[in-house]
Amino acid sequence: FADFAEYKYFLRKENSFGILLNQPKSYPSGVATSLQFQLSNSELEPQTELTQNHGAFVHAVIFGQGSLTQDHLHPTFSGKPGVWETTHTFPSAGKYLIALDFNIRNQTITELFPITVTGDDVIEPKYTERFIDEHDGYTLTLRKNPIYAKYLSTLTVDIQKDGKPVTNLTPYLNSVMHVTGVDNNLLHYFHGHGYIPENQFLQFLTG
Repeated sequence: FADFAEYKYFLRKENSFGILLNQPKSYPSGVATSLQFQLSNSELEPQTELTQNHGAFVHAVIFGQGSLTQDHLHPTFSGKPGVWETTHTFPSAGKYLIALDFNIRNQTITELFPITVTGDDVIEPKYTERFIDEHDGYTLTLRKNPIYAKYLSTLTVDIQKDGKPVTNLTPYLNSVMHVTGVDNNLLHYFHGHGYIPENQFLQFLTG
């Protein structure tokens, strides 16, 4: 920055927002569905000054309440000013949350869109407390660190393969770990990134 005034201008509060276009009363399950998002600035004009963040300009994270699914999509520019689009197939009927993230300068803007998906394959929500997960030969263990509401907490994950710590993680979208979370009612959402301390387990701070 040329001077402090320019830096201060860069940090100015951003009032852009996003909406989900053409939102029906419900979406069908098992069918590829088009999702379009209109991004606008405070003057209600198409927002075109996006900043790329973690390898993409727009992130859409979709949570399924009944199926306990999560999908992370990157909408692409539609060709229409301010409009970004993607396609998604909802696996089952139920309640979903679409969390939309985009960046203007150094500020992340998040919009939440709760939606309903209809179909014959309704899955009732079933939540179980789980601290160990197996995936492609890797074992992920979430340490039982104390977590308190409204206070900064640390999540620690140990990753092993064949009983040995994994130390050669490769960054994906500029981070070795992405963490997303949503509450049971699909009302609150967070997306953050972990880091590797010296002793090679992953940590993530949440508050």
